[in-house]
Amino acid sequence: MPGESFTGPAVTLFSVFADSLWLNLLLFVCGQIAGWSILRSGLVVTGVAVLAVLWIAADLALVLRFVLDDQGAAYLASLWITQLTALGAAAGYFGLRIRTARDSARLAARQDISEIQRLLLRAERDEAVVRLRKLVRRDPWHVAARILLASELRERGKLGAAKRLLQGARRIDDGAYLDLIEAEAKRLPGKGASSTKTMVRTKSRPRTASSARSATERQNVESSGAATGGAGGRSGGTESGADSGVQVESRAKA
Repeated sequence: MPGESFTGPAVTLFSVFADSLWLNLLLFVCGQIAGWSILRSGLVVTGVAVLAVLWIAADLALVLRFVLDDQGAAYLASLWITQLTALGAAAGYFGLRIRTARDSARLAARQDISEIQRLLLRAERDEAVVRLRKLVRRDPWHVAARILLASELRERGKLGAAKRLLQGARRIDDGAYLDLIEAEAKRLPGKGASSTKTMVRTKSRPRTASSARSATERQNVESSGAATGGAGGRSGGTESGADSGVQVESRAKA
């Protein structure tokens, strides 16, 4: 009626968004894709945390809304947590992919590998491991760093961590480092070795010209393997790792 004012509840942008099933479902699916992608990249703790928060918060929101008919603060908080986690995971994952794909990031990674190689030659193994961990965190798709770190952790008796690194390396490898991954997997004793080798065999793909990384980076990996075999009087098993690196270098130059 003319002159009458509407006194119902205020309609806000968030209230409209909160009631949109499809928008929230789309955000949840994007968050799931990002969470699984993070998990597959080797960032296990982060990936599991993202997936767990998404499922718990989304389930809580659904129960509050459709079972308890509660649209109060608890419902809105769980909805906000779901939305922000999904947006943050997607933005973080794809942002990291874009950042690590830049030429400047690749150049910095190659420089880091060269510096790690020098540390290994000087038998500064603890510092080399620290640098390798930082490189893997900064670029989870750096296969060479994963292989080198797995080798160092294996020598320290951290077989579980070494196995996970090799499995993650195989998932993201395009075929350029298959031989190095397989050679390192063979040095894992017991069940860790057999399961990792099975994973390498069943997921192997043929190499293509576009799949191989630069020969310089592969030579850095080989040189680092030689350093781990020579510095500090290492065992014969590690020396065989250097031999496999030499074979890779020869094939890369061919």
